[in-house]
Amino acid sequence: MATRENIIKNCKKYLGKPYVWGGESMEEGGYDCSGYAYNVLRDSGFNVGRTTADGYRSLGEKIDAAKRKPGDLLYFGRNKRATHIAFYAGDNGMYESIGGSSNTKSNPGKGVTYSSFYRRSDLIEVRSLFDDSGETTGNTGTAQPVNRSWLQRGDKGEKVKDMQVMLIGAGYSCGADGADGDFGKNTEAALLAFQEDNNLNADGLYGSISKARLESVYAASAAIGKVNYKVGSTYTLQAEVKVREGAGTAYRAKSHSELTEDGKNHDADGDGCLDKGTRITCKDVKVAGEDTWIRTPSGWVAAVHGGKVYVK
Repeated sequence: MATRENIIKNCKKYLGKPYVWGGESMEEGGYDCSGYAYNVLRDSGFNVGRTTADGYRSLGEKIDAAKRKPGDLLYFGRNKRATHIAFYAGDNGMYESIGGSSNTKSNPGKGVTYSSFYRRSDLIEVRSLFDDSGETTGNTGTAQPVNRSWLQRGDKGEKVKDMQVMLIGAGYSCGADGADGDFGKNTEAALLAFQEDNNLNADGLYGSISKARLESVYAASAAIGKVNYKVGSTYTLQAEVKVREGAGTAYRAKSHSELTEDGKNHDADGDGCLDKGTRITCKDVKVAGEDTWIRTPSGWVAAVHGGKVYVK
């Protein structure tokens, strides 16, 4: 049941857990401030998705800071943007997870603790999930901003599923659950990788620019009738190809001496390129833009590039 008392009880449950940037479970090594808020709110009966501290500002109703009560949400930040979230504990105390972007599973931050409300001087907003009678307000079923034009972690539905289908079709795995319509951490990782490979702003947000580019890449992949490359399968080079350090022309081409012994045997002119007709084993597959790359024992080669198929 969603009550102030349950929120405080669940805040205390995580005391002492470490801080890991982007973490929302001990499997990930700990909890960042919004990951902590996500778990406390879910444990307390609120149907929220995982988002940032600023994203949670759609919850509840904004109240005067002086009227705060235990279980209310505290937002800290600058320029009207929340970068930290905590729960008011009463008696000028708060529950929060302390750390920063440099904290990882192997180097965690201080984590979940009881602190003074006055530890930070950058309070920008207090929001309550309850009205004066103790009933929940009408704005507690989602942690997503109203009228948002993009998708982000925590979202669910057919639009998320459509995005996942295209990501997977373009070579970006969304995890074991595949296109399940749930924008979780694996889908976010797939989107970030796609954005990086396509020189987009890698923010993990699926807006109009990322959508247009993904649709283009997905359509191009289908249009050229690309081979369904599979890890472990063997293919034949249709032309002499360069071997690169990564999946894309931005990565450095390797020299003859950097190839495996078998690779050197299939580089007759010693220029670091594998000869036409060479049989290669696929170790990994990745789509970069409208191109498809596969990793061989010697390195990455273009399987499909510029609309042409180089590996069959």
